[in-house]
Amino acid sequence: MAAITYKKTANRIYYSAIIFLLFGSLNAQAKITTCLKELTNNPADTSKYEISDTQKKEIENDLREKMGLASIGFDKHETLIYDKREPAIRGSEKMRELILSAIDDQKNVFLVCNYSGANEVQFAKTDKGWIDVNSRITTYEIMFDFEDFENSRRYTPDVVLESYSLGILLFHEIDHKVSYDPKYPIPPTGVRPDKSSRGVRGVIENTNIVRRELSLVLRNSKRRIAKRYRGANQIFTNTRQITFKGPAGKRNFLRWKLESKRPKMQRADATSRVKLGNV
Repeated sequence: MAAITYKKTANRIYYSAIIFLLFGSLNAQAKITTCLKELTNNPADTSKYEISDTQKKEIENDLREKMGLASIGFDKHETLIYDKREPAIRGSEKMRELILSAIDDQKNVFLVCNYSGANEVQFAKTDKGWIDVNSRITTYEIMFDFEDFENSRRYTPDVVLESYSLGILLFHEIDHKVSYDPKYPIPPTGVRPDKSSRGVRGVIENTNIVRRELSLVLRNSKRRIAKRYRGANQIFTNTRQITFKGPAGKRNFLRWKLESKRPKMQRADATSRVKLGNV
């Protein structure tokens, strides 16, 4: 069972929506952690940092569309679940393979958190993970900056927005940390890199397989870092951009502006991390 939890740090509340991607069926029951009471005794209004119902619905709708499964979604405990009996209708086989395996994974937990406004997060980012000393379960924190998605809509065509969506980025971040395909294991470094190299298929290339199955424009797999826009169009001044290409080779760009004044959210301390891993 997952929950929405909060952490008081530096006199402000850090609110994160935590989704335990565990044993996945409509009848799945995950363990309940009592560490929430130890995080803070001040249940103040923390709605500014909560993953809203609208944002959760956006994640659900994108996963349903791209995976071809109508049943996938969050239950009342904020746990991502699906009906194993449901046949897939279209959607990406590659995406289903990874996301459903992550939901069914009993060795790894993925916490999906709201880091909107965090300078260190551009759209999405995953931490190094931590291991619970008792259960030996590894927990990863996937940080979403929803403000980046909102900002990019001002400068980016729809064909790219559809190809760089919440569900696609969830796939991308999990693929950095865990492999469910024995032919393409995680390298000895413990992290799958963005770019492919000899003997290692990168995350961007894997995510482009999903995009091909969904007939979406493909991201440039040769570059992992966004470039600064240097053209003459003043609309795009001070934006960063990532290149995508369509079937005919036409280039499109994901563009967004860095928000230098966004508050930098603090991370949970090591003690809280161990407790959050007790599932």
